[in-house]
Amino acid sequence: MKISKLGLISTVAFLGISAGLIICTSLNGSPALTDGTYKASAQGKNAPIELEVVIKGGKPSAVNVLAQEETFFAAPAIDTISAQFLKGTPIDKIDAVSGATITSNATKEAISKALKKAAPADGSYNDGSYKVSVQGKNAPIELEVVISGGKPSAVNVLAQEETFFAAPAIDTISAQFLKGTSIDKIDAVSGATITSEATKNALRQALEQASAAE
Repeated sequence: MKISKLGLISTVAFLGISAGLIICTSLNGSPALTDGTYKASAQGKNAPIELEVVIKGGKPSAVNVLAQEETFFAAPAIDTISAQFLKGTPIDKIDAVSGATITSNATKEAISKALKKAAPADGSYNDGSYKVSVQGKNAPIELEVVISGGKPSAVNVLAQEETFFAAPAIDTISAQFLKGTSIDKIDAVSGATITSEATKNALRQALEQASAAE
């Protein structure tokens, strides 16, 4: 088990970050995130990757790796993805590390879950259409999440190449999401775990965009 910390990022790294951040201030000027420490995990290649995201001054200040069992070659991807995130790169714009796709996507998913916990308690989002793409079983799954009246109102599948048996999981997961079920509480569809998790990850990223949009 490898334990690492990325808490030594200088505050200077944040001075030039503004509207491009996935995390930004809300329209009234108050921080978009609640200060605190938020733990989350996502399934990696060999075992769950457990992370701790620290929010300070309404922005991410550190990502600590609490537990992981990735391979010697894939494990560095956790720090690479976390470092890009701390520099202000939106999660959906961070590319997976070559040769460590599963580890990279799991790291991004865990960070997304932590940010969701740090989101404002009112649960409202900025109206609009938010497009995201997440790697599925065979190819990227591209979704468009429509926010109306501060809440998700539709999920449109723009592109997917999942198998005949796995593809329906996209609609199943999306339907539960639109009914108001928390993404973390939605179970993967039996026999379509990768497709289900990719769909959930895409929905999380869309909500992050809707939280940060102005």
